[in-house]
Amino acid sequence: MTRHYRITATGHSDDHQFDTDDPQQAIDTLHQWTFEATACLDTDEEAARYAWVYRVSPADLDGITVEVRGYQIDVSVSDPDAPELARYLHPAALASGSPQVHARLALTELVGPAYPTIAAWVAEHGALATLAWLTDHEDAAWLRESMPYRHPTTIDTTAILDYAARHGFCYLTAQDAGWPLRLPHPVYEVAGGAFTTPLGLWVHGTSRLDLLATDGGIAVVGRQDPSDYCGELAQRCAHALTTQRVTVCAGLSGTGAAAHRGAALAAATGSGTRSVVVLPIGPGGRLNLTQCQRLAGSAEHAALVSCWPIGYTDYHQAGIADRQDMLAAAMCGQFLQICGTDAPWQLAPARLAAALHHQVVAIPGALDSAGARGPHRLIAEGTAGLITDASDPLGLGHEPARALAGPARVVESDPGLDHDRRCGCGGRGVHGIDHTD
Repeated sequence: MTRHYRITATGHSDDHQFDTDDPQQAIDTLHQWTFEATACLDTDEEAARYAWVYRVSPADLDGITVEVRGYQIDVSVSDPDAPELARYLHPAALASGSPQVHARLALTELVGPAYPTIAAWVAEHGALATLAWLTDHEDAAWLRESMPYRHPTTIDTTAILDYAARHGFCYLTAQDAGWPLRLPHPVYEVAGGAFTTPLGLWVHGTSRLDLLATDGGIAVVGRQDPSDYCGELAQRCAHALTTQRVTVCAGLSGTGAAAHRGAALAAATGSGTRSVVVLPIGPGGRLNLTQCQRLAGSAEHAALVSCWPIGYTDYHQAGIADRQDMLAAAMCGQFLQICGTDAPWQLAPARLAAALHHQVVAIPGALDSAGARGPHRLIAEGTAGLITDASDPLGLGHEPARALAGPARVVESDPGLDHDRRCGCGGRGVHGIDHTD
């Protein structure tokens, strides 16, 4: 498969264009032109907002746009062997000008937001080629047979985008500047769980989630049924973090809900930033937008993020809260474990964060409390640093040792059905269909 890459720069008197068939040369040119464009910025902080460009993968180059004070760099990719759009996209999507986005949406509707095999294929070949493979290739027959498959041309992705927009959501993908998950690999396994990069994210309230990794974002994780003490501790820590201009990112259940209440209290006084709520549902789901915002503390002070398809409502499906925590851990450059048992699946988000070289800290609890064994285990094995003061949850920037945390295992392209089941994609799938034998 031969792809042709065209990088154009406009906005100055010396507008120029570069063409190549080499993806690495295209990446290098994009990096060089971005570096030259941002050299005129006044501060390092302004330049840091373009750090995402240096983490773009070749599969995500098509449609990339970089704007710096009126100077614009665009990347387009043409592929003579590309699948015929009309065979794989809804007719309304053909005139959109962004087939990769519509292909990602169609894949999410078909197999869910984070199917390891599909994520690996998208990272290597692009969304449209993956959609063609899933639809026609005999090697994908097992995958089509394991789900309620329908032809992608029947999925009106344009209507999906319009519906989400009416609810205030935009669809973020790896081609967008605000994409927060520019990881070296699409699928990771750690002790107790796995993380698969979603094909896209629905976002309400902010589009610069990428700053969570580089500019003060912290995932706050704990039990779904915390004790009164743990709930109060989560609220106090989130309040302190928010007043320090650190963005709190958490799910909606248990410890996460308490953390969002504390962040909302701080933000309401004008002394903090907005929190980020990782939703267990898709836009338009059973927990509607107003309810989500109320649970997060305040619509005015919370941004909402979901990786789930439109209308997805199986809030009580096993593992949903864990996936919220794993997504928060992958997005944020810092991680705080407040409570939790020492069950491997409860420690998996912290271990993922450590394997991604994020700062991990934990707050110990009573020695005889089962709900405090998780933080104790993380501290003892060197995965997390010790926090002793709720008013300083980041421990003055303490950097924990990670030698004993263990690396994440990178899952290569097309890991297959057995791996998908181990990663939680077997069993009851996103559409509630039993995928097991």
